[in-house]
Amino acid sequence: MATPIITHSKVSSGTQNVNAEVDLYDWNQNHVVTGLENVPNLDTTNADNITGGAQTGTGAMVRATAPTITLGNATGLPVATGITGLASGVSTFLATPSSANLAAAMTDETGTGANVFANSPALTGTPTAPTAAVGTNTTQLASTAFVTTAVTGGNTFQQADRVSASFLTLSSGVVTDIISFSLPAGNWLVWGNVVFAAQGTTAYSETHVSISTASGTLDTSPGSANAEHVTYITGQSAIKPTAPKHLVLGSTTTVYLTATHTLTSGSAMLAYGSIFALPVGA
Repeated sequence: MATPIITHSKVSSGTQNVNAEVDLYDWNQNHVVTGLENVPNLDTTNADNITGGAQTGTGAMVRATAPTITLGNATGLPVATGITGLASGVSTFLATPSSANLAAAMTDETGTGANVFANSPALTGTPTAPTAAVGTNTTQLASTAFVTTAVTGGNTFQQADRVSASFLTLSSGVVTDIISFSLPAGNWLVWGNVVFAAQGTTAYSETHVSISTASGTLDTSPGSANAEHVTYITGQSAIKPTAPKHLVLGSTTTVYLTATHTLTSGSAMLAYGSIFALPVGA
């Protein structure tokens, strides 16, 4: 233990009486205590007068139990191993602030990898985001699900077929529904193919095919119907495609693949075919 030494200007100089009386105020203001750096339980109201040793800083004396300390500058703290009371991984992150150490210290993170900041982050893997409501038009991120719905309205490719085994017999000059299906509201590109098969003797025929939203109706608007004059030989078949038709449907609608022919001679004409629809943008 150190040996304390107490000095006072009035009793320690060569010209002063060492037995001089010193009042309390003068004592508190002018005495100096040295050699107390390692004395436990030191109690003093004038810590500024303690000198010698390696003391540093200013302020009141600090005791062991629940002290309140204000640090102006503290270096060399054993952050990684010597600070207790921190959550798991926090001291490691404070000592080495890497993305991996931050992730280890957190408990409510999502995803993996390096930290992401606002300006031009380079994301990897398969990041996900909430899907905005249909019709949203803001700077919100658009997920692939939102884009698909915006383009297709949530609809998918549609197809309906009438096979050769269930062919129809066409009457000359009569528009016949070859096949139909119901399409939900949305934007659709619709097309189809009709197979005409001549029966009996050789015939000369005019054929028409179209996509129509009305049963038994040939759509003759520009670019909608496909017409052809052809000579059919007995047993011969010919495939007639329709022109693609863009339909904007406000509600579920039945769409028809229609066909007709004008027979100038010979026997009956048979027909079968397929209709297709692809959802598209507006």
